[in-house]
Amino acid sequence: MLWRTGLLAVALSAAAFGVSAQSRPDRLLISEPVQGYAYYNRPGATVEQHDAEFRDCLVATNVQRNGVGGSVAHQWVWGGVIQAIGTSAIENCMIASGWRVFQLPAAEGRTIARLADADFKARFAGMVGAPTPPGVLARTWDNQASRPARYHTPSRPRAQSGDQLSARSFRLSGLEVHLRTPEEASGPTYTNVRGVPLDRIVAPAPGKAIVVVGGFGNRWIGFARTADTGGEIAFGLRSSRRGLWHAFEVPAGRYRIVGTGWVNHCLGSPAFEITAGDVVYAGRFLLEGETLGPTLDVSEVPAQLDGTLRDRLRPAQYNNGSTTLCPFGVGIYPLEIPGVPFQEGYRGGSLAVVTAPSPD
Repeated sequence: MLWRTGLLAVALSAAAFGVSAQSRPDRLLISEPVQGYAYYNRPGATVEQHDAEFRDCLVATNVQRNGVGGSVAHQWVWGGVIQAIGTSAIENCMIASGWRVFQLPAAEGRTIARLADADFKARFAGMVGAPTPPGVLARTWDNQASRPARYHTPSRPRAQSGDQLSARSFRLSGLEVHLRTPEEASGPTYTNVRGVPLDRIVAPAPGKAIVVVGGFGNRWIGFARTADTGGEIAFGLRSSRRGLWHAFEVPAGRYRIVGTGWVNHCLGSPAFEITAGDVVYAGRFLLEGETLGPTLDVSEVPAQLDGTLRDRLRPAQYNNGSTTLCPFGVGIYPLEIPGVPFQEGYRGGSLAVVTAPSPD
């Protein structure tokens, strides 16, 4: 089976909408931006850095709108959702780059929003890098995708408020923006490797390796080979609350976690290496749990796995920080496995957090 990353993302998002219609206000809305008079802050940052990184996140996560959404009926039904997905992707990208989201009280926000452009720019410049900025801290980096039970993907996410102060600052910056086309954002084509029950595989074919994955919870987890090690190959597990264990026979390479549930981890995710002949345990994932995992104790793999393979089974050696081009039309947020080392050169997620200096 062939699929493209962007098209798969849209298909998964449609499925997620169907199961996420009930409002859960106690959970983070990971695919809906903060509403009202919100803005981004990173201690010590300048407004020029803010606007440039806003532009970079816009370009990395969004597409040209001409032709997006298909028919008029599709736009009427889903247009607001598509806009919400795009703006929440910017917000999550900024958070992954060390920015925090603050929300002003309505009265203070209205006062700032009504300022003339020059006055607004001067006022905003003092807020964007302040160690203790005005307003309430609404969101910050917290590795939220690693706690599936604590986030929610709403069926009808709201788009970014027209009062968003960071968006106004960016509009006033005059920076050029060159967005991708929908075709460019649809991503490369992958061949999907189907999993089999553990008792139906006895040895890897020549040049192949075996990856064992366990999942619990009514969500999906997907893996794909990185472009620098060959790309083209992907596999995934649609689990259930009773649990599902599958083995996948795949070629050698480096495999990254593409996404969990409805959330794509293009901005950073764990990845592991396999070579021909390996039998690797990618872990047991609690896809609706308080913590995602994975746990990597090979003794938890069910006894159905052939004894010879079990003797060869080793836990995957993950590194955080594998990135790829982001698709459009799906929730976007990085994923980190706590305590796991980072890929060289990665600077996002927990590594991007700037600690505000303590007041004297």
